[in-house]
Amino acid sequence: MKPRRQQAIEVRNAAAQAAYDRNHPDHVNNSEEYRYSHEVDPHPEHPGVACAPTHLANFTKGLPHDSDGCVANHEDYELFVTSIQSGNPRDFRDVPLGPYQWASPKGKTPPKGHACVLKLDKHQNPVPCRPKGPVDKSYWLSDKAKNAEGGKGALVRAWESAGAGHQFELEGPDPQAVTMAQAPTLDSPELAAEMAEVYLMALLRDLPFTNFNSGGGADAITFKQALDYLGKFPANAARHPEGVKAENVLRGFTPGDLVGPYVSQYLLIGSNEQNQKGQTPQFGPEAGYVRYGSLRIDQRVRAASAIDYMRTWEQYIDVQNGADLRGFEAYEEDPRFRFISRPRDLATYVHYDALYEAYLNACLLLLDQGVPFDRGIPF
Repeated sequence: MKPRRQQAIEVRNAAAQAAYDRNHPDHVNNSEEYRYSHEVDPHPEHPGVACAPTHLANFTKGLPHDSDGCVANHEDYELFVTSIQSGNPRDFRDVPLGPYQWASPKGKTPPKGHACVLKLDKHQNPVPCRPKGPVDKSYWLSDKAKNAEGGKGALVRAWESAGAGHQFELEGPDPQAVTMAQAPTLDSPELAAEMAEVYLMALLRDLPFTNFNSGGGADAITFKQALDYLGKFPANAARHPEGVKAENVLRGFTPGDLVGPYVSQYLLIGSNEQNQKGQTPQFGPEAGYVRYGSLRIDQRVRAASAIDYMRTWEQYIDVQNGADLRGFEAYEEDPRFRFISRPRDLATYVHYDALYEAYLNACLLLLDQGVPFDRGIPF
């Protein structure tokens, strides 16, 4: 029999070879990065340039934007992309972060220079920073951002995990061995249908999920109206040839998304109380406590108040410029916590959940229920 260390290296080499032999697909974008542009004043160093990319179809949150919502300087976006491609956190220090000082006339490109420099902690992780200037909060446009942090003005939020795609994994395929479909273009029927769904989800965010199937109404729009409206989009008609209905609307397209209730029951139920055999437990799955070893986790989330945010242009521009407004949302006192029962509750959950919280809880519940192991697990 081979020594253990020899067996270990052979198993690891076989796993590495299997990962190497996997097909590594090309990562193809939709070619919109430079498709949209706007006219700008001739730059003294580039008098022949009459327009600049707006990058309207790309992620630019955190970079300085002009009053029209476009990236204030195309070079900032290029630095951002270069940093993502390198994966080195220190490269992000060269990327402008946060708002410009609004010193230029409306419609003009703000002067070069940025209000905030990305800072890293001792572990090379980005930390929030405050814009520099004679009056910090003067960089913000909305009252919410100006009055944040005790009236000092909002901090600037840094990017998170921007270089994660460069990391190497020792389990499963390499992160770059998997890819995703191209994003639909701004002028495509597919994106139009997706945008309609997103806006309708916002309008229905305080409608209880129990009304999704019964067709109950909300103040802004009834669920029946939402179904009729979404059914008019050609992309939805092609995606749902059987018709847009309560069982398939506002859901994903991966296996299992169209099966069962809208919300996974593993976000609502709990484990049986830890007790000795022969004893009657004080609570069961309906109580909603997930048993985590000797502790228990309450499945209820904070009940967010029915207040809507980012509904003015000024608030939108501040958020695009990286205003860190986390922790300034409002919550109810009665009830203080509740089970996830409406879209706003789901938004609250994903706002603060730990990275793999939902999956770990589901695993603990499956173990508590005695669900059989997959045949590939030999124990």
